[in-house]
Amino acid sequence: EEEEEEEEEEEEEQGTVGILEKEILIDSSIKRARIIVSVTPVSLLNTVMILKPEEEVENENPLCRDSNLVIKRSVADTSIVFDVTATQCPCTGYWRLAYPDSVESITYSVKSSGPELVEFEAYFVDETGPAVIANYAPCLAIQEYLVIKVTQFDKTDLSTMSAKLVAVAGNTVSWEGKLEKYQEDEYSGAFIIPLTIPTGMGTEGFRVYLDGNLVDGTRFQRVSSNYFYPTSSCMRMTEVVQSATPSYVLKRNKKTWLTVVISNNGDQGELHLLTCSNSLNYAVAVGNPRLSGPNVNENSHDRKSNPVFLESGQVATFTVTVNGPSKKKDMEHGRTVIVTCELTTGTDRIVDNVRLTEMTK
Repeated sequence: EEEEEEEEEEEEEQGTVGILEKEILIDSSIKRARIIVSVTPVSLLNTVMILKPEEEVENENPLCRDSNLVIKRSVADTSIVFDVTATQCPCTGYWRLAYPDSVESITYSVKSSGPELVEFEAYFVDETGPAVIANYAPCLAIQEYLVIKVTQFDKTDLSTMSAKLVAVAGNTVSWEGKLEKYQEDEYSGAFIIPLTIPTGMGTEGFRVYLDGNLVDGTRFQRVSSNYFYPTSSCMRMTEVVQSATPSYVLKRNKKTWLTVVISNNGDQGELHLLTCSNSLNYAVAVGNPRLSGPNVNENSHDRKSNPVFLESGQVATFTVTVNGPSKKKDMEHGRTVIVTCELTTGTDRIVDNVRLTEMTK
């Protein structure tokens, strides 16, 4: 398994020749690290070096001696690769990429591996509870639920662990929180974190950073393999009702009602189109929306349509009905019907779904 970090930065020209450095944190759970580096201009690839952590003579770490390390270096057409493997335990601390300040830009990734490697998975869900649906495109300016699952959790010190949302543009932190506040249970490495992504982050994307200490005291940092791209328009299925009772079922000759809420969280007005279908091609109807928010009044009938134009901050609430078939033979007790709704705007395409269970008894 691999954990990956990536960074890209433009360096300003220096008046005199000098050496610049990038730090790479290696912790005690990383048995092997593969660092892939690209620079511009490409002609300077051979000037890039990998340096071990700085140490004071009287505090030398025997694990950082050459006898414990195998460092292989290879150069391809557009990148240089440093493959660092510990023969015993890892040489921990901040390793450094060193390169001349004549390098215009540098991009590197670190792929870590090891039998006891601490890793994590991050994703967003639309709600908490048994009907949770993973949603990999979170929305701006509304509460979302970030799920973090840590492997080798017993090797971490929970009291030191925190998560951050770091924007791709500018490498800025837009949210940070301690994990111990959101732990599911004492022995689980799973956390559900309610948070709101600031509108100012924009839609250019972010990654989730996780850092803290291992139980042996060494510092670690991990970066999500996924990039998340929040949308300025948002769609949520907020309620599923059958026979006036909240229920994820579909019955013969009965309608199941879904409430779909669409909001425009961007700073400009936009046209929004909602369409819905289902996996068994049962009849589906999307009603006209009820509008709320800024500049909405009872005379806004001309805008109660689908597609609907929503100004910044406005919300459209749709009722979607799914009709169960009229003949019993067309249904199968316990079968799943997937209802899929798609929101299309000039900038976003958002898909969400809900699972209904056919009930014939």
